[in-house]
This record gives sequence, structure tokens and C-alpha cells, in this order.
Amino acid sequence: MVIRMRKLAFIVFMMSSLLWAGRASIAFHSTSEVAIGRIHLGDIANIEGDSNLVQALKTLEVGRLELPGRETHLTVNAIRNFYLRSICSLDSLDVIGSGSVTVRSRSNKIDRDSLTTLLLAFIGPKINGVKGVDWDINTDKLPKEIQVPEGVFTFTFEVPARFNGRGDESATLKIDLDGKTNMRYTLPFMIRRWGNVVHTVTAIQRGQVVQTSMIKLDRVELTHQPRPMVSRLDDALGRTALRTIARDQDLSDTWLERPYAVREGDQIRLNVVLGSAQVSTMGVAKQNGYEGQRILVENLETHKRMQAEVSAHGEVRVVN
Repeated sequence: MVIRMRKLAFIVFMMSSLLWAGRASIAFHSTSEVAIGRIHLGDIANIEGDSNLVQALKTLEVGRLELPGRETHLTVNAIRNFYLRSICSLDSLDVIGSGSVTVRSRSNKIDRDSLTTLLLAFIGPKINGVKGVDWDINTDKLPKEIQVPEGVFTFTFEVPARFNGRGDESATLKIDLDGKTNMRYTLPFMIRRWGNVVHTVTAIQRGQVVQTSMIKLDRVELTHQPRPMVSRLDDALGRTALRTIARDQDLSDTWLERPYAVREGDQIRLNVVLGSAQVSTMGVAKQNGYEGQRILVENLETHKRMQAEVSAHGEVRVVN
């Protein structure tokens, strides 16, 4: 078996020697542009001579460039002494050129304006409100342009789990070529937010109940506001100040006692739980109540009074 394998290898060697018995000349370029992927000798040099030998030399892989717009330097000596020797005897080649060949992968570019358009199409549906009124995007931190592959490719955006559509944010742009992720870009940007905030027109002392004459509603920027703000007048009225609040201040929700989810006299949804079933009807609150607090309510249909737990704004829950 060993003798037969040696004979076969010898026959293959003799056939390849006969196939590439002619001569060829290789004239290296000083610079070349290639597609992403394998770099072949035919990409970086003019090759002439015996047709069979020329074809083998043209398809000889001498390097790789996996990303668009990237650059590498291939030395003529390394190509001659390593790659060309695998094809034929160097005595059968005339090599023209020395030093190195600068090879750059071909690419297209996406500028900042186009990136912004693509980014908005992705994140816009994730942000509550109207663009230009409730929020807007600042893309000054985006790169002026990015390199993308030449030809057909696909791309997708991803945002981190912490994305909340306000302040400094980022997205990852993934570019896929030939079914695999070819490159990723991290794109930083800022989402500016505006909203209604209750504003004090007079000072409010600690322990004082907020009244209509003390507050007004303003439209302010909330981009870098870390505190929960009171956004409706009704959410402030009747609550007690937990600290002294100066005049001309945006009102933080933490400065007031916890708001009532149900107020005395309000019509409420009365959810009665019977085992695995739930029946809903209308009722009226007989006391103010915070969420999670038990209060007295009255069923509007039967006029029966009962204790119920405040389960949400305008809703209570009775378990039987």
C-alpha cells in the first residue's frame, strides 16, 4: 500500500510538472483594490505566459481582507518564496517588482445623515410621543461616515436592554455579508425629551396642602432630569408637601406625599374575585386610598358597602 501511494504521488508530481512546464511573467502593481475576502495573485499583478500556468497563478491565494475599506501590505519576497514555490519552480518565472504591494478592500460609505435616517427608522417606534414635539435625536457623536461592503449586504440595529429613549443612548449596527456578520459599529447618540411638569408659582411650606393658586403647568426639557416629576395638576392638588419647596421650582413627585389612587366620592371599577373568576361592576369610593390600601367602597347596583383593596388608579379589588 505504501509503495502504491508513493507511485501515485510521483505520477501526480510528474503530471503537474508537465502541466506547468511553460514560463510566465508576473508584474506586481504598487497598489491594488480588491473585493472583501481572499486576495488572489491575479488581483495584485499582471500575469502573462503559458495559459495553464497563468491560470494557476491568477487563482493563487496570497492573503485576505475581511473588512471593507481596510488596507494590508503584501511583500513581493514573501509571495515569491512561499506562495509561488507551491505552484512551480521559480526558474520558470520572471518576477517584476520588489518591496510590497498596498492592497485595499473596496467599499462604499454611509454618511452621518444617512445613518441618522436609518437609525430613526429603527428607534422611532420604540419612543413614546411625537418626534419634534415630545422628543428629538442628536447625532453629533455619530461618525461622519462608516465603511460598508461593496455590493449587496444586509444590516440590522440592536439596542441594549437598558434603552429607555432618553439621554445618552447607543445602538449596534451589524452588517451581514454572505450570511454572516462581517462587522459591527457602536453608534452613540442622544435622545432629547420634553414634557409637561407642574411648576410652583409660590413657595410651599412643609406640611402644607398643595392648592390651585400655588402651581401651574409648564413645558420643559427632561433629557437629563433624573427625578420623577409631577406631570399633571390633578396629581399635585390635595397632596401634602414633605419638605419646603421654593417658588419657581419644577415639582418632583418625591417632594409630596404619595398620591391617592382613589379619592373619596370617585366612581371606581369594583372587581370582585370569585375563585378563578372575576366579576366587574361600578362602585363609589367612600374614602381616599393609596394603591395597596384597604378602603370602604359601595356597590352602585346593590348599594352594599364593603372593604376593598385599591389595586390601581380608579380600581379596587374584593376577594371572596
